[in-house]
Amino acid sequence: MSKGRVFLKNLGKTFLVLGLVGISSLSFSANKDSGDAQKVRLIAAIDTLVHSYQAERGTAVQFLSSKVKNNPSILTEQRDNVDDNTDVVKERLDLCKMELSAKALEQNSQLSALRDSVSNSSILPKVSAAKYTEIIYEYFRIIKEDITPTIQDPRIKAGLVSHMYLMLGKDFCGRERATISGILNVNKPIDADSLKVLNKLIDEQASNLDDKFVNSTEADLKDMYFEIKQDKNYSAALEVRKTVLAKANTGDFGITTPEWWAAKTVVMNLLKKLDEKSLQKLLAIVKN
Repeated sequence: MSKGRVFLKNLGKTFLVLGLVGISSLSFSANKDSGDAQKVRLIAAIDTLVHSYQAERGTAVQFLSSKVKNNPSILTEQRDNVDDNTDVVKERLDLCKMELSAKALEQNSQLSALRDSVSNSSILPKVSAAKYTEIIYEYFRIIKEDITPTIQDPRIKAGLVSHMYLMLGKDFCGRERATISGILNVNKPIDADSLKVLNKLIDEQASNLDDKFVNSTEADLKDMYFEIKQDKNYSAALEVRKTVLAKANTGDFGITTPEWWAAKTVVMNLLKKLDEKSLQKLLAIVKN
């Protein structure tokens, strides 16, 4: 079983026993509590970094799967965003007297090689996507296992349960964006394994957003999510998904990758706003 699947399987159980903390890969100062507000702001910075990693992952898959030889410069903006947001996370870690985990530091050191492989088209799209996803899941693990258990206010811990479901659902949304982008670029029938992966991504989005998040969050955040589902871009992305699934055996989807990418990106950006609203509510708890 992959680490990502183990992570999802144990997510609910872990949050129910937050007091039982395993070995942390973040180092703390003698003053263990550097302030709940600082830690929520750190989580917000990690959220933004993850969002930029999701964009870089999707752009890399688009670049690698395109029939037309793209200029590697199209990757530059997303990479710059990741680098800038990584610096912000490091600053927030310093304020909380924490450090990145050993695994995150190792992944950061290997990022340059991954980017070179993408620029040189010497890596398969799905392998590239998997490597970016591994980076993203390490940041999810840091939030869940290393930061959340150190927060003092039980109301913030409770809010982070639903917030984590939102983050996971959004990432499955991003993985679907990258996967369908690759499928549309090739424009051929989808093989059985790839179709299984796509259906899994769709199911996990629904599980984390429509089920776990909706059933664990507050009413105003739930309403905001339902408003997102009424957005025209949400509907447009849903129609593209239906077409891709309906023509899985034939290919020739009749949809351009930019059309799909634009609609799904709007959905992800709306989910990011919901994400930010969720964290603002947690910060309000600290201030009150």
